[in-house]
Amino acid sequence: MLPKHDSFLTKIAVCIQHPDNNQTIGSGVVYNHKTLGDKLYILSAAHCFFNDGDQFQEPVDTVNLLFFNAITNNYETVVHRVDFDLVSADIDKDVAVLVISRQVLESLTGTLPMIEAVQERHSITHFVGKGFPSATMGRELVAIEPKWMQEIPTINKFQLHLSQDFSSAESARSQVDGFSGSGLFLVGSDSIYLYGIFTRFLEAGKLIYGQYLATINELLKANFLPTITFTFFGSNGLTPDFFKTTAVKSVDNLGPRFNEALNLRLPIALKFNDLAKDGVFKQRFLKAIDQYLTANNYRSREHQGLETLEDLYDDLKKYMNDWYSAVDWSPEGIIDRSRLYELIEEFNAASNEVSDTLYAKRSEIMRLDKGENKNYSYNPPLSGELSRVREMQRNNRELVNDLEELEIDLSNSPVMFLKGEAGSGKSHLFGDVVSLCNENGQPALLLLGQLFKKEQTIWQNILSQLDLPCTKDEFLSSLDAIGRQTGSRVLLMIDAINEGAGKDLWFDALPGFIHDFKAHRYVGLALSIRSTYWNTVVPKNVQSDQAITKLTHEGFSGNEYKALQLFCAYYGIRQPNFPILAPEYTSPLFL
Repeated sequence: MLPKHDSFLTKIAVCIQHPDNNQTIGSGVVYNHKTLGDKLYILSAAHCFFNDGDQFQEPVDTVNLLFFNAITNNYETVVHRVDFDLVSADIDKDVAVLVISRQVLESLTGTLPMIEAVQERHSITHFVGKGFPSATMGRELVAIEPKWMQEIPTINKFQLHLSQDFSSAESARSQVDGFSGSGLFLVGSDSIYLYGIFTRFLEAGKLIYGQYLATINELLKANFLPTITFTFFGSNGLTPDFFKTTAVKSVDNLGPRFNEALNLRLPIALKFNDLAKDGVFKQRFLKAIDQYLTANNYRSREHQGLETLEDLYDDLKKYMNDWYSAVDWSPEGIIDRSRLYELIEEFNAASNEVSDTLYAKRSEIMRLDKGENKNYSYNPPLSGELSRVREMQRNNRELVNDLEELEIDLSNSPVMFLKGEAGSGKSHLFGDVVSLCNENGQPALLLLGQLFKKEQTIWQNILSQLDLPCTKDEFLSSLDAIGRQTGSRVLLMIDAINEGAGKDLWFDALPGFIHDFKAHRYVGLALSIRSTYWNTVVPKNVQSDQAITKLTHEGFSGNEYKALQLFCAYYGIRQPNFPILAPEYTSPLFL
């Protein structure tokens, strides 16, 4: 183990002791990430917090947590009350999370290092971990270096093999039974990554059982807490630092076309989340479904003639719930909404018939009551029934509108063209997206069409700009593998394909270039082009391909006042007090 890794593990290892006798009952690991804000997580195994272990019947309500202070070279103790909503009392999901104040903990330990976590190990077999074996009475922190054995998919765990001799009488003080709850880290070429939590040690065979971090995220999601954020490590030099460095370089090369101080994030930027099929896409999707399922449902027994329609509406909502529950959120999944829309159309047709019938009945009632001089100006007959029909129709209409605002077709077929007039903000948008993606740990690449040379193929240009020695297939496979680790697509964006080599490079080669991405579902492709060059650079078969999403950037259209306010403030100009009617104000280049 490298000295820096040894020091890192010492700083984040936690000794968990019973408050009654100060006996070590387990270990833990401090998870520190910027997404947690003013909190930190202590990750551990659930059975550590029960007197009867994995029987999970006798909880230990309060524990002593010991943290290493690198300045004093001593351990500091924090008394912590366990929140058992964050303890999974299940032997197959043996994880626990303690939430602690960042300020309180770092006042004792100093600034704690950030942890990078991963979901995929690829071909790596070397692991490290540090814990507090009970045989040392919690006074010693012991390192282990197990090797990969196998995955146990039926219980979502994995096994490691411990080659160190911790079972002989001579090494009894280093038994690993107190390691439960400690972190298990993958050893990369220069970094280590949290991969799982130590839950059990089987002396026969020296097998360690580890729990995947996804189990912890399930627990955190159930308690509406920020989840563990996963990073990635890729082959062929495609590291997180590579993506960040490349993004900065590309944005710098945009020159005056990108200005962070004049960055008005427009709704069109969300289309890139749809392309990536990431967490933002899922949240927006969930919001649309949730609004529909929780919409006002004033079904009333007093409403006459609506029983069949209400039953049909209930069936539609049940289908909606089942359909949403079955959605495959991975980039490999296809979201098919065709049957849902068919059912909505069938309901709308039925509701129109009911509405026509109700209006006819109203007219008949009012005709028969005409001689009685009844005043229906405030509450005509069957108003409640008609209002309920309109309410159901409105809920369906809003659902379809919300789903159509999402580019679901783009999430299914991740290739996008962004068209727009000169100065509409296409380059700025690409620069903003690549910067934001990499800031959030979502890898993305931006290449500039102006740098593409006609003497090279498209792929030669790409690999040359990125200074990568690999082949096209190796590059795409690496991006695909990274996407699988992060759980969303890696975006490859090429800005202004009409510039540089332009038509000479792209027109004949574009169909084949797009086809290269079809086998790589975890990679999303976005190309921008000036509208006036659309027919010159893009061949007809690509233009007519329904699987490719074509969007138009309309500049600040619909956001003129916000844009003008931003630009006036930046340049120290008094904001006009007259209506903004001229179309030029929609152009970022004009402003």
